[in-house]
Amino acid sequence: MFKINESQVPYSNGKSGVKYLIDGPKAQLGLVVLPPGAGSETFGTHYHLEVDESFYILEGTAKVRIQGREVRLHPGDVLTVEKGERHRLENDGDAPLKAVFFKYPYIPGDRVEE
Repeated sequence: MFKINESQVPYSNGKSGVKYLIDGPKAQLGLVVLPPGAGSETFGTHYHLEVDESFYILEGTAKVRIQGREVRLHPGDVLTVEKGERHRLENDGDAPLKAVFFKYPYIPGDRVEE
């Protein structure tokens, strides 16, 4: 058994960024908070060689560029990005974006930056 509360893990940039709640051995699960406004923090364009990544939007809205196409996400939306698909997550809205992300299988370092 494994139990954790999100309050036990800090975000990578203080009040925003990424926090990993599960980091292996089978998958990664975490939260991301991005402040509002185009040009604020983003997940830069990248892809994974073997890992699929899913996002579940809790609060705010997201703009995802995936394979050159723009997809809008709203609370309750789930998006799965398959291995090899280039993607970028950003918050160009006027409220903070909070989302759950899930990466599977667990392969540390399986991220290629663009």
